[in-house]
Amino acid sequence: MNHLVNRVVLAGATIFLASGGDQSLSATKLAPSHATGSAQVVLSDRVDPVCGSSCSQRMTMNAVSTGDGNAVGQFTVFSEEGGGIRVHGSITCLSVEGNEAQLGGVITQSTIPDLIGLRVTWRAVDNGEGAQSPADQTSDLFGNRDCGDDITSHPSFELFDVIDGNVDVSG
Repeated sequence: MNHLVNRVVLAGATIFLASGGDQSLSATKLAPSHATGSAQVVLSDRVDPVCGSSCSQRMTMNAVSTGDGNAVGQFTVFSEEGGGIRVHGSITCLSVEGNEAQLGGVITQSTIPDLIGLRVTWRAVDNGEGAQSPADQTSDLFGNRDCGDDITSHPSFELFDVIDGNVDVSG
C-alpha cells in the first residue's frame, strides 16, 4: 500500500500527513478507561534550527472514555521547536490495551492558525510508579489521522521517555 507522507512541524511535534489506503482499526475495548497526565520529553529524532537535536516538549492530557467507543477531554502541547509552538484541542477517542493508550483529537487553538481543525492521534504508555519502574513514554502527534488508524506501524513513529511528569493509563 503506497502512502504519501509529508512532515509538518506542530508544537514540537512532527505531524505526519498521510493519504491513501484504509488503515482503520475497530475499537475492541468499550469499557470506560482513561489516560491522563503531564509529560515532558526531548524530541531527539530531529534537528530544529532553534533548539538543535534536543527540543523540549510538554504535553498534558485528560481523556476519559464514555464507554460507547467515544471519549471526552482535552490536550495541550507546548514545544521549543520552531521558536515555540502551542496547540490545544479536544479529545475525541481513546483506546486502551494494557498499559498503553492511543488517543485522538482535534486541534481547536494554535499559535499556528493553519493547524486549527487538524485531526491528530498519539500514544501514551504508563510504565508504573516509583524509581524502579522504567520511564513512562509518549509519542509525537500524528496529523490527519483518524482515531482508529494504526500509527504504531508507521516507519517514523517513535516513543519518547518522559523526563518529567507522569502518565496514568487505566482500562
